Amino acid sequence: MSANRLPVRNARRGLLVVMAVMAALLAPGAVAGAQETAVPTLGAVLDGEVAGLSATATTAFAGEDPSRPAMEVEIQLTNPGDTSVPVAVPFGMLLATDDEADQTTGVLGPTDDPTLAEVAASGGTPEITAAPGTTYVMLTVYCAELDDGAPYEPTPMHYAGMAAEPLPAVLRNIAAQQPDDWVGQEAVWWVTDDPTYPPPADIAPLLEGVDAEAFASDPHQVVPDSAYAPGWSRAGVVDEAFDGGTQSRAPAIPGSSSGSWLFWLLAAGAVLGTIAIVAAARRGGRRPDAARVIVPPRPGWYPDPGGSSSYRFWDGARWR
Repeated sequence: MSANRLPVRNARRGLLVVMAVMAALLAPGAVAGAQETAVPTLGAVLDGEVAGLSATATTAFAGEDPSRPAMEVEIQLTNPGDTSVPVAVPFGMLLATDDEADQTTGVLGPTDDPTLAEVAASGGTPEITAAPGTTYVMLTVYCAELDDGAPYEPTPMHYAGMAAEPLPAVLRNIAAQQPDDWVGQEAVWWVTDDPTYPPPADIAPLLEGVDAEAFASDPHQVVPDSAYAPGWSRAGVVDEAFDGGTQSRAPAIPGSSSGSWLFWLLAAGAVLGTIAIVAAARRGGRRPDAARVIVPPRPGWYPDPGGSSSYRFWDGARWR
C-alpha cells in the first residue's frame, strides 16, 4: 500500500469516530424531545386513543356552596401498567354531557395543583399523573354556555374538543391570575356569550392578550356546539328584526311597520300561553302557585325553579 493513501484512510476513520461521538451526545436530547412530545392529552385518553390508559369524566357540580360559579369534574384514570404516565390537560379543553340542554364546560385545570398559576403564567400546559392502578383527579371547570343548565346528579361527560381562541387564552389568564370565581366565570361568559366593549373593569385583566375591541365587534362561536346559539348571536337576530333603520328580513304585513308584526305576534303568543297555563291549573284543581318561585340570596347555581332535574344560574337579577 502506498504511503500517501494512509492519511486519507486515517482521516475517514477519524471522521467516523467524530460522528459516532456526536450521535452519542445528541441521542439523550433526541429521546428527551420525543418523550416530551409523546405526553398524551386527557382528551385523547377519554376518547380511548391512548394504549394502556383509560379515563372517565363525571360531573361533580353539586358542591357545598352552590353560589360558587366554578364547578368541578371528577376524572378517573386507569393505568394497568407499573409506571406512572403524565397526562396533559390543555387550557381550552371542553367537556360535555350527552344532554344538549346541559352546558359545555371549559377546563381550567387540576383543582388541587399548587403549581397551576405558575404553569399558566410561564406558558406551560398543566398535567395530571396516571399512577399505576386507579387515580382520581378533580378538575375545575367553568360554564361555557351561559343559557344552558347543569345536571343535579353525577353525570358522565365526554371530551367535546378544544375551544377556539380567545377562550383558551382567557382560561390561561384565569389560572395565572387566580381571580374570584365569579369574576372568572364572567370573563368566560364575556367570550362565549356577551362580548361587550369596553369590557367590565373587573374582567379586563383576564382579557390580557385578547383584542377585546375586535372580538366584540365581530365575535365568533368558540365552543363547537351546533345545538347552542351564543347570546351575542341571538341578540343580533333580535336587533336585526326590530331595527327600523335596516328593515327586518321577515316579510312585512301590508299596512304595518317592518317590525310591528313581530311584536304583535309575540304579544299574541304570550297571551295564549298565559291562558293555557291558567286553564291547565284549573283542570288540576288549583291556581298557579307564585310562591314557588325561588329568589336566591346571591348569584350562583341553584335547583331549577321550573322543576327540571338540573341546575340553573341566578345572576342576581334573573335566571339564566
